[in-house]
Amino acid sequence: MAKLVAFNVPIDNKALDKKGLPTRIKVLSWGKNETNDGDVYLNDDTIRVFDAYQVKAGRDKSLAIDFDHCTVKGSKEYVAGQPKSIAGYGDPVIVKGDGLYLYNVEWTPMGEKYARNYKDLSPAAVIDKQGVVLGLDSVALTPHGAVRDLNFFSSEGFTETMLKEMSTGTMNDKGASSAKSTSTGFVVKSAL
Repeated sequence: MAKLVAFNVPIDNKALDKKGLPTRIKVLSWGKNETNDGDVYLNDDTIRVFDAYQVKAGRDKSLAIDFDHCTVKGSKEYVAGQPKSIAGYGDPVIVKGDGLYLYNVEWTPMGEKYARNYKDLSPAAVIDKQGVVLGLDSVALTPHGAVRDLNFFSSEGFTETMLKEMSTGTMNDKGASSAKSTSTGFVVKSAL
């Protein structure tokens, strides 16, 4: 069974070093990513399935960058029926051999005002039993590197059936099993 998990990773996008906010953000590195909740992997298995999952969940473009996982149903900060605090939106892009990025990041007025108050990023990713990233729900701006009280979450958009299919590789021709690394809806590039 696949799970949606939020975690912190030690990647410095140097957002605080620049006058403007970044338009490209690195979310995960290629290979092993050590997190507070165990190792997470971005690899060729991710490339085979990621784009189909993102398309099926409606998260292939304009993925939310929120504050403290407020858009992740089941997280401590999520409040049903309340407007969500969104810092920006970006398009998920895997650069083979390098990592997972959000490209074309557009910041909301709230993001422009408050994003610099947050030093760290915390992706909310769908992973399989081995910790391989299968999909990305959102990315949160978080205030500190040690993410506490973050557990595995369920997420609207990635249904229980989708999570099961992701973990067993049984998605039909409309899902991941037919995805190719260059299928439409998601860009896979060679390292920059």
